Amino acid sequence: MKKWIVILSLALLLSNGFWINKTLNYEIALSYAAGTINSNLNEIQQAMQLVNLDVLGRHADELLVQLDSEKITSMPFEKEGCINVGFFCLELNESRHVTAVSCSNCGR
Repeated sequence: MKKWIVILSLALLLSNGFWINKTLNYEIALSYAAGTINSNLNEIQQAMQLVNLDVLGRHADELLVQLDSEKITSMPFEKEGCINVGFFCLELNESRHVTAVSCSNCGR
């Protein structure tokens, strides 16, 4: 009789351990998915703000002042022929006019 109690107790512990592990894995995956969704929503919000500013063809100095006053989620800065604004890069030509908009971390 004691043998069966031990076996059933071990089976109960193993079963509970399996379900706890499965639940934790699900919760972790869910939190990663929620983080990805929030990141994508931030990218879309920034893209919409940039679209509303009509950035193509504008001079870098003028644009930096306006971007700073618009309070787009992060501080814009110019580096290596590009104005970095959040997730996006506003590419500049030799005369410092915006020629294109690209994603600065698309290879994530």
